[in-house]
Amino acid sequence: MPDADPEKVVPHLISSFYGNAGERCLAGSVLVTLPENHDKIVNLFKKQAQKLILGYGLDENVTLGPLIRSEHRERVLGYIDSGISEGAKLILDGRTFDAGKYRDGFFLGPSIFDDASTDMKIIREEIFGPVASVIEAKDFDDAIEIINKSQYGNASTIFTNSGTYAERFTEEVQAGNIGVNIGVAAPIAFYPFAGYKNSFFGDLHAQGGPDHVMFFTDSKVIIKRW
Repeated sequence: MPDADPEKVVPHLISSFYGNAGERCLAGSVLVTLPENHDKIVNLFKKQAQKLILGYGLDENVTLGPLIRSEHRERVLGYIDSGISEGAKLILDGRTFDAGKYRDGFFLGPSIFDDASTDMKIIREEIFGPVASVIEAKDFDDAIEIINKSQYGNASTIFTNSGTYAERFTEEVQAGNIGVNIGVAAPIAFYPFAGYKNSFFGDLHAQGGPDHVMFFTDSKVIIKRW
């Protein structure tokens, strides 16, 4: 939201989108901005992403490690090609990053697409790689609609100083793990898994006792930082 401080927000975005090279189920993948803050957020996000250093994950100077295997790297590269062909604006191309002495590994630098839309493959599908896609919403209500169009419902986060927007977000977003001013809304171990839609499969919610009732209930885990 425009009332959030970009200098505080962007480090959380970097960690969320590019931590573990984007290969985790709660990683950020789509950044939704508003017209009032779009340019400022995106420019700062790009500036910080450009500082990431590719290489061996146990090298203390490295801030972005490799993808898990060659085949997955090729899959992620396919999504970058798809974003370009569908008209998204590639403002940071991870294919140009050099991993130095580790260049023979499955490395891919951070990429950022701007001017993305909900009909594009990079938005509709899960990439699981260091690729961020930015959508500019018209207003708060439009942002909620964009989020809820997704076939997935694992996690979503809002950055704001407004209690009103935070409460509306936690109530209206169709996702099981909700963050307020936190990059990765990861529940601690004894919380139930709260995925919605195609981010949930099987009977993981039913763990005995009251959890059998919860199996038939759409639950939310909400994590806030003020």
